Amino acid sequence: MNNKFQLEMLTGPTPGKIFPIADDQVIGGREPSCDIVINDAEISRKHFRLVWSDPGYILEDLGSTNGILVNEVKMNTPQGLHGGEKLSLGGKVVLEYRVIPIELEETIIFDNVELPPEHIDDLVEPIETEPGDNDQELFGPDVEPIQDELSSTEVPMEGSELDPTQKRSKKKKILLITLIIMAVVVIGLLIIYLYTAPTSFWCENFPFIFKPEIYPVCAP
Repeated sequence: MNNKFQLEMLTGPTPGKIFPIADDQVIGGREPSCDIVINDAEISRKHFRLVWSDPGYILEDLGSTNGILVNEVKMNTPQGLHGGEKLSLGGKVVLEYRVIPIELEETIIFDNVELPPEHIDDLVEPIETEPGDNDQELFGPDVEPIQDELSSTEVPMEGSELDPTQKRSKKKKILLITLIIMAVVVIGLLIIYLYTAPTSFWCENFPFIFKPEIYPVCAP
């Protein structure tokens, strides 16, 4: 067999229990002599049988009282099982048929001698190096160590002096903001002055608008 086979109880008297399947014939039921014993009242004494037929198992109903459902479909004749299929026995017991590939053990061959992985480290001596030594051997003649590149890279720090172009741009922004603030202040003062100016001011400075025949207050 290239795979391992098992049944896992999803629901029933012992949920989560694993039943390994390795023999050519496996019988399951309530009877203690069965290969897979399921202690449930709705399970027959000998409920089902699994028969090996490469590459898997064939499920047979041994004349059980409550029958077998495979993926919720009643089974009337023997049928081959596939990994992941669910077998319902009675009304409470559900088993999942699982196919697990056999993983090859990791080995390393030295002069036709197989060694388990835990002994590999004993045969490999660690290479001891000191920081900064043999950089050219590690990186190659055409590659400079990374540390040298990092140390040669200049990163501007916060608060460092700006170049002349940046200084001029900053001065222009400050001057523009100052002029805008001054213009707003002057316009505001002018509006306040005109609003509080006496009537004579308007009559004397704007006679073409404030004519005496229209505005008697402007009459001499």
